[in-house]
Amino acid sequence: ELHAKGFSEGDSVVLAIRPENLEFSSDDVKQDNSLTGTIVRARFMGEYYRYDIRTENGETITINHPVDRGVKKVGEKVRVCFNPEMILVYPYPEKGIERELMTEI
Repeated sequence: ELHAKGFSEGDSVVLAIRPENLEFSSDDVKQDNSLTGTIVRARFMGEYYRYDIRTENGETITINHPVDRGVKKVGEKVRVCFNPEMILVYPYPEKGIERELMTEI
């Protein structure tokens, strides 16, 4: 459960968390503050791998995972957990998230 100052239950919000604040869960047991999904992309970044994970609801999240903690493979099913205190909460944009994030080139 997440409580954010300035918001009420039922408000539309955008949740954000930095990739380094996500971790792979060490077990398959469902736990609070976790998501399951499939790794769809893996990139070696030197000290860590950056994984894109397609969650069960179709959203994509990104996690940075230190190299010394093991390597995952594209197609692997994983559980990602997070500390809710690390989540940033923003009001949902009136024009919609895709329109708000759109850039012109």
